[in-house]
Amino acid sequence: MGEAKSAACELVCEIPGVNIYSDGTVDRSTHDQHLPTTPAHPDQALYGAVSKDVTINSLTGIWVRIYLPQGAPKHGPQINGELHEVGGLPIVVYVHGGGFILASAASSFAHDICCKMCAKLNVIVVSVDYRLAPEHRLPAAFDDTFAALKWLQSQATDEAASEKEPWLAAYGNFGKCFLMGQGSGATIVHQVANIYTMNEMKTLIDLDQTSIKT
Repeated sequence: MGEAKSAACELVCEIPGVNIYSDGTVDRSTHDQHLPTTPAHPDQALYGAVSKDVTINSLTGIWVRIYLPQGAPKHGPQINGELHEVGGLPIVVYVHGGGFILASAASSFAHDICCKMCAKLNVIVVSVDYRLAPEHRLPAAFDDTFAALKWLQSQATDEAASEKEPWLAAYGNFGKCFLMGQGSGATIVHQVANIYTMNEMKTLIDLDQTSIKT
């Protein structure tokens, strides 16, 4: 439910599902009533996949939801702190849609897509929950997705075992990373991929420009 507004607080912008007020607050209650969310389920599969939430930046509150096929086999040991390309599941980074102002990685439509994709394609899915406009003006959503990709890269290259995300370390193949976006998420993915290639960054194991696919 949205909070009651004082008479001095005026509605300055109304778009489907979102009301923006003169004091800078945003009310999405109407939209939220029609867009349910689904909690992560690490211990019980849905559509053949388990999932869990991982905070990747405590300052911004950015988190990802990781999906793993039920019963996925571990791909073997690490060598010199790196996960090698032999074995392991490809990793798909998914960015949800919503016009930059709606939805989250917990939205049921995004959750169901990721569960089904994870199970049917036999991949790990990393779904990014980015900050929404207008509270967080663009390019915040792009920055958050880029930060998620950098976090994923650190999972492949950081030798500190305490920093490893267990599902990624045990099951993921960092040499096969793909980007996927839906709606505005596709715009974010396109831009983030361009940033990577323009900066000639190395990918998750030894990234070249062909390692990220949109």
